[in-house]
Amino acid sequence: MATLLQTLTLAVFLLIAIGAPIRSAEAHARLLSPPARDPNGYCGAFDTGLCPPCGNKDKSQANPAAATYQRGQAIDVVWPRNNHPGGFIRLSVVPFSSAQTFDDFAAGTVQFSCHESGCKSGFADPNAGDAPGTPVDGNRCSTKFTIPSYLPDGQYTMQWLWFGGASFFGDLNRGQTDYYGCHDFTVRGGAAVNLSAKPACPAMLGGDATSPDTARCKFFGTGSPLQCRPDGCQGSYKDGKPQPLLQCLASKGANQPTTAAPKPTVTVGPTTTKAPAPAPTTPAPKPTTKVPAPPTTSKAAPAPAPTTSKSAPAPAPTKAPTPAPAPAPTSAPAPVSGANVQLFTEALHGHAAPAVSYVASSSRPFQVYVNGKLNGDFPDAWSAIGRSCDVQHNQCADAVNRGQAPAGSTVGQCDEQNSKCHEKIAAGVAAAEGLTKKN
Repeated sequence: MATLLQTLTLAVFLLIAIGAPIRSAEAHARLLSPPARDPNGYCGAFDTGLCPPCGNKDKSQANPAAATYQRGQAIDVVWPRNNHPGGFIRLSVVPFSSAQTFDDFAAGTVQFSCHESGCKSGFADPNAGDAPGTPVDGNRCSTKFTIPSYLPDGQYTMQWLWFGGASFFGDLNRGQTDYYGCHDFTVRGGAAVNLSAKPACPAMLGGDATSPDTARCKFFGTGSPLQCRPDGCQGSYKDGKPQPLLQCLASKGANQPTTAAPKPTVTVGPTTTKAPAPAPTTPAPKPTTKVPAPPTTSKAAPAPAPTTSKSAPAPAPTKAPTPAPAPAPTSAPAPVSGANVQLFTEALHGHAAPAVSYVASSSRPFQVYVNGKLNGDFPDAWSAIGRSCDVQHNQCADAVNRGQAPAGSTVGQCDEQNSKCHEKIAAGVAAAEGLTKKN
């Protein structure tokens, strides 16, 4: 019972005391089409660990025969914006038989495009989230990818990589780490093979939502892959081309097209799931936490003068009863400074969600520490707890990928654990909401 009461008290605090709204978790961009080898994961560069270049499924789980293209064939590459502004998309192709390392994909880069190509930028503010009512994966970005004529018939892997993006758990002024995935395919027929058609530097396609008619993109940070680590890196918004392309042009010359991207077909998903609303452009009203209103103090008529009588003494004044103390406000008390506000404590493969400390003296009072080092600080508990859940997920998946988890462990188990962690938060807040309504 004590544990339940503690959970509800903390949940009431999350719901009322800090005014944190119930909202969907901010999802990341990922390859939607053509189908990714690992379609379910948001795999990327995370702090000191890296997901494998193609996510959590190696080549033994790939099927390049499932998709066949011809040289010169143009295909749509689609990914969701999911409330994240800015960045570049790098498309690389390597032989399926290669080791498929990060260096292999960097050397096999075919083109760069803008992350916000073919989709809508932020609602009201270009750097903000998607429009109200947009479901997860509903605001879909895309670019065209043409199978190069210098690829002989055979089996290949294309890596999709997003870097230079922003909005770290809703903080628009912090960077988002890289995310990536792969599509396996076969090339057969089409245009004649022309090995000399390979350009000195990759192509640059524009189409950015901020400046759609230029071959430039809005991005956050350095403009280089695998540099925003740890996640939530500091930096600023810029406009330009990716650093790897600029370095190539400087060393080999501008032997590559730099035209604006063709307008791809934009697919918008069904609008049945409500996405978190972005920040309004006008000052937000103060929270509506109910506080008992003071008693009405209308001006009363002056009391009549006491009647005096010479024959009888005036009666002693009647002493007014002592009023009862005013009821306490209904908002939940804030946790003691230093308290852990993470509701989920279940470990998996030796990794638990790190504590979320409440530091009352800080302007960003909710802080996540990993191995004794500050991993992220947030203005509200909801974002911090979500970050803590994701830290556990990435540590768990990294242990599985490195062979440091018990035999038979899978990344899917880490995925399930991450869902349970997020569900624990939602369940606690929902229970608190029901409790406050009853009271």
